[in-house]
Amino acid sequence: MFSKIHLFGAPGSGVSTLGKALARACGYAFFDTDDYYWFTEDALPYRRKRNPEHRLRLLKADSDKTDHYVVAGALLGWGEPLVSRFDIFIYRWLPADI
Repeated sequence: MFSKIHLFGAPGSGVSTLGKALARACGYAFFDTDDYYWFTEDALPYRRKRNPEHRLRLLKADSDKTDHYVVAGALLGWGEPLVSRFDIFIYRWLPADI
């Protein structure tokens, strides 16, 4: 059984929705990379980016608290140091007409 899963794909392909459902079904923690990439506590969230080191530090700290998790979303350009932590990578793709 895989305990550390990275689910990623094109915007709008459903990685967050699928990731949440997978985490819930398996009893795993769920982490969405958007919540680390952006300042989400602002009055208008998802407008200010965190710097890459800050994002990485936050996601590392949260994932260090559990042995079972699903991370949904892109890590390109900032999350490469986390690659060795995952057991499996799942790429989600949907045809554009869907």
